[in-house]
Amino acid sequence: MSSLKNFKARLNFVRNRVPSSGTIFNGMKSFDVFNLGNSFILYYIFAFGFLPLLNFFFPYLKLFDSLAKSGLIAPSVYYYVFAALGLFSFALGFKYVRLERITERLRRKWNYEWRHPRVILVFGIIFVAGLAVKAIRIFNGGFFYLDRNQAFTSHPLYSLIGLLDWAGTISLVIALVAYFLCFLKYRDERFWAWRYIAWGTMAVEIFYGFFMGARGTVLVPLVAYVVVRYYVEKRSLRYVLIAFLIIFFILMPLLNINRSPEVFFNAYHIVNKTEIAGKINAFKNSDFRNLASSVALPEAERVLSVGEYVFDSSIMRIDQSRILLAVFHNIYEFKPMDSVSRFFASLGPPRFLWKDKPIIRGDISALAQRSGILAPGDTTSVGATVVGDWYIGFGIWGVVFGMFLLGVFFRFLSGIFINRENIYPTGLVFYAITWLHTIPGAIEGWQAPLWAGLVKLLAILILIHFFISRGKKEKIINGN
Repeated sequence: MSSLKNFKARLNFVRNRVPSSGTIFNGMKSFDVFNLGNSFILYYIFAFGFLPLLNFFFPYLKLFDSLAKSGLIAPSVYYYVFAALGLFSFALGFKYVRLERITERLRRKWNYEWRHPRVILVFGIIFVAGLAVKAIRIFNGGFFYLDRNQAFTSHPLYSLIGLLDWAGTISLVIALVAYFLCFLKYRDERFWAWRYIAWGTMAVEIFYGFFMGARGTVLVPLVAYVVVRYYVEKRSLRYVLIAFLIIFFILMPLLNINRSPEVFFNAYHIVNKTEIAGKINAFKNSDFRNLASSVALPEAERVLSVGEYVFDSSIMRIDQSRILLAVFHNIYEFKPMDSVSRFFASLGPPRFLWKDKPIIRGDISALAQRSGILAPGDTTSVGATVVGDWYIGFGIWGVVFGMFLLGVFFRFLSGIFINRENIYPTGLVFYAITWLHTIPGAIEGWQAPLWAGLVKLLAILILIHFFISRGKKEKIINGN
């Protein structure tokens, strides 16, 4: 009897400490997927872990053959430890370093309602500025993503054009917040027309990006819509998951076809050649069953070809493990403080005033071509990734301490604009723009231009805030 009692006691002990399915489900429901730190961690795992793990469990897919041909090796234990170390350091900084008093004080700065007439005026100015920048790109050969006029992109004022490219996105986020938050949630009838303004602005941004051939320019408006609606309506994770599955596996391949249709149709044409050869061989065979199977085989190859194209356009585009591997195997001399100096240089006078201003954005395109990540002659700019950037600057200790500090900073950014219980219009605009600028740039790009660009954007948004905000709003959005 005593042994039975001991067994029951141990069973109850385990039950009390293992989360029930209901607890796990409730935890998932309360999980804030668009929290900056959570989004960073999820994207980090996907960008650095998904393809290596897929290659580990399914080695016959030969996903890293292009690197092997250039003298590199597939991800080893060293890579997994290094990538996990970066993630662990970030998670420590994000989880355990809290600056609650500072974030709470800063968050109160945005607790104001909007002056509707000024919202219209500010939106109009920013929207027209965005149209002007689009026109400048079109008429100066800087429109199509893969074929831009070098004289235009090397002009001293081009960095200003790059900053003002955000005007369209800022105007869209203002329109979305005015409609979803001020009209639908606050029930402020003055904002009833913003439904049409928001959809019209989104259509302009998407069509511009589509004909520009740029994936990001098309996807940013859609993600902006998801982020704003998520925080206003407290949407579920299922809604977010469906949205991103559509973006990754439908929109991104379609945008790739629009951007480089010859790549898709060339692959399709090769399958057609195989199909023709199969049919010829089938007609030489008198067996009808062999004839049917011979004709059906190329159709299966065609499906595989399309599936491979979708995989390359989505998973392979997001993957950063190959770039990080190339950095690990080719960088032997570190450049301490290089990113810090480039950050402050970016905040200095514009290039038309500072003639010898250093190049802010790094580029490892030559390394990517040598490693088989880019095709020979491909001039696409390639960032070193967040882990690679810290590694280039300070080696392994740069990864440890740099990712830890980045986690602390992401925690700080996640709390100074909104929380899920108290959301005001200006805070939501700030947060949405910060999210769109930082994710996935913090994973894929160089850190110096990323954070310098955020400082400039926030400076613009602060000016907008002081112009369109007025007295505190007593009624706030709560989590109910």
